[in-house]
Amino acid sequence: MKDTIGKILRNNWIKLCVVIAAIVLAVSGSYAAYTSFNSVKRVVSTGKGNNTMFSSNYLSLVLTSESEYNTRRVATIEVKEGDTVKGYKFTVQVCNYLFGNEMTYNPSDISYSFDVLAIAKDGGELPAGVTGITVNGTALASDGSIKLENQLLPTGAAKKIEYTIYIPADMKEVVKLQIIALPDNSKSLDATNSQKLASVISLSTLAPTENWTGRFIDDKSIAADKYDGYNYEISGNGNGTVKLSWPDNLQISSWFLSDAGASAVATDESGKNYVTFPVGGNVPGTDTPRPTAYQFQFYKNPGSDMLSWNELDSQVIVSFEPQ
Repeated sequence: MKDTIGKILRNNWIKLCVVIAAIVLAVSGSYAAYTSFNSVKRVVSTGKGNNTMFSSNYLSLVLTSESEYNTRRVATIEVKEGDTVKGYKFTVQVCNYLFGNEMTYNPSDISYSFDVLAIAKDGGELPAGVTGITVNGTALASDGSIKLENQLLPTGAAKKIEYTIYIPADMKEVVKLQIIALPDNSKSLDATNSQKLASVISLSTLAPTENWTGRFIDDKSIAADKYDGYNYEISGNGNGTVKLSWPDNLQISSWFLSDAGASAVATDESGKNYVTFPVGGNVPGTDTPRPTAYQFQFYKNPGSDMLSWNELDSQVIVSFEPQ
């Protein structure tokens, strides 16, 4: 019996080696595909994107090193005494999940400070006597600032903290508010991919202008061809449909397309890829408002020509069709 088995193995060792090699190649090929898939998620240099579970209804995700922020014009609620408008208020939410999607929350605690700074609306010096602005009932200091420390979004469930901001009527056209939610320890920074939430809020008693725009949010002091992928933000106000188009040099994040409920990728008359997706209003079947901003990634298409920042800015186009 042993001689028979040995003879079979000797006569068929080449076939056996081929089979083993095929198995090894199959396994290594599967592993390569798997690791390539994960590396695609890692190549985006700043690490930002719509998978960061730290969000807000009015504040945008930016790197902690950034100091220039989007300006959001926010509709306010009148606060009256009788028929007299005494002031205006609005509420900022800070959440440990993707805004509009409470199904998945951050697996780590997020500890942060909530900072508000009044700045002159015309860009000049802050006028003297700026008083009466409050955050959850606490007044800003004489220099127009307030810092609420040790704010905590514990893991274990989808959580949000609300900050109701009141501004006296005579201050509405004088100041705007810089608001920052800044993680305050290393674990929280890890949980937010080293990002903070920040915007400059300009107050309005009118409905916000209905428009949606897009921009790259990477550090443009670094040449575009040094990046393996790019972070992009689409933000705005209004109910309707956004159309996003991009050149063949880029691939778009499939996670974003799924999260936004986008149409299938198609090609327009100019040869560009495009999708459309609904914005404004509520998530269907819920009372949860859709996000006012989406952050996601474009990746370089292997073998394509390199693009400059000017080319990227001109070839990735966002348009809005009101409902």
